[in-house]
Amino acid sequence: MANKVQKSERVDPLAIISFALALLFFVPLTGLAALITGIMALLKIKKSENEVRGRGFAIAGVILGAVRVFAGLLILVILILAAPNIKQAFNEGRIEARSILSKANLRTIYSCQEAYREKHGTYINCPGNPSAIPSAEKLKWEEGVEAWDELGFIPPLKEAYYQYEVINADEDSFTAIARGDLDGDGVYSTFTINHKEALTEDSPLE
Repeated sequence: MANKVQKSERVDPLAIISFALALLFFVPLTGLAALITGIMALLKIKKSENEVRGRGFAIAGVILGAVRVFAGLLILVILILAAPNIKQAFNEGRIEARSILSKANLRTIYSCQEAYREKHGTYINCPGNPSAIPSAEKLKWEEGVEAWDELGFIPPLKEAYYQYEVINADEDSFTAIARGDLDGDGVYSTFTINHKEALTEDSPLE
């Protein structure tokens, strides 16, 4: 009389763990862990000759884990290839933001000059501040400079990515200049504003 093969009701823990790990989509490295534990479970189940169940869970864990590993590698490759463009876009955005801040500072200088002229009947010249033109990194605003103190202008946080200067000031006109080298390449970007509040960007100067 042939012996009936009785299937075990015991499920391999690794198969359950593999399937559970495969479902943790937002936890890093669980896809790889699901793939490894799933393969281990399949080998164990095959070796047990029906003593251990859980083949379906293990296969599902292996498939989902493999898909997640492949997707992760694909995303990594895309990020590596896109990294230079991302860095360039970030640098361009940073430079643009600092240029906008410089223009806002020039408009503040214009307002300060108008207030000064209303009180004193003339505009006022101010030396370059900071004394050196910033290159890539911001410099501290130099306090205690008499002309700037009289004008009443101080940049936000007392730091500047541009050097500010006011020239050709008299009773009727002035020119305020902002000079900076935001990317440190030795080429200055220059903005000016005058008594008519005309804000212009000059060609880069070496």
